[in-house]
Amino acid sequence: MKLAEVHFQPWHTLLSFYICENCSRVDADRTRIVVGTPCKYCGAPSPAARLHFGLSSLVLVNSIQDFYFLRRASPPADADGIVAHIHTNETDTRTVIPLLFCTLYEGLTTQLCQNIMRAKALDKPLQERLLSDHRYAKEKREKLFPALTGEKWNDALAELTNAAKLNFTEHFDFFLTVNRKRNKFIHEGTHWHFTDQELERIPEELLTTFSLFTQLHNRYVPKVA
Repeated sequence: MKLAEVHFQPWHTLLSFYICENCSRVDADRTRIVVGTPCKYCGAPSPAARLHFGLSSLVLVNSIQDFYFLRRASPPADADGIVAHIHTNETDTRTVIPLLFCTLYEGLTTQLCQNIMRAKALDKPLQERLLSDHRYAKEKREKLFPALTGEKWNDALAELTNAAKLNFTEHFDFFLTVNRKRNKFIHEGTHWHFTDQELERIPEELLTTFSLFTQLHNRYVPKVA
């Protein structure tokens, strides 16, 4: 199923991942919603379904959905031209969709690092200092993540790709391409670097995005908890 074909159902409902409160493993098993369902990893009965990814991430997904379909919306009759401007301003959607995608990625990166630090039982002041010292997502990937896990980001993605049906390395390369253009837009105001092909691809990369951060979580958090 392609997310771009889903018009009226919020996309976040199709990207639900749940965490076991006993072993901390994450998966997309919706049966966890049923109280008492045993975890397929540790066997502990589920007290209730607990979404792993935070509300801010799910809101960003739905915002991407809104702007994706706004690009295709035909404005209603509007004598003053205000509604027409909102519906046909391609510049807005061309920049907003990549910005939302990159913001989502950065938020998930921060959440991953936070969960690893909590699993390692680092005290709260140290966690806050490490996040403060590595403010940007690139710093978290290239410095904080290796310090916490003993592995480089790209090496972890390569290993996860070998074990999965999804190519996380190719996916991350796509993110880097969009992110570089996002940075160019922020610093230079150049929005036409975002291509129609990239805007069309972003929705179809969302499942891979959440799957990647699920696999990263399962690789490091339960193991060190």
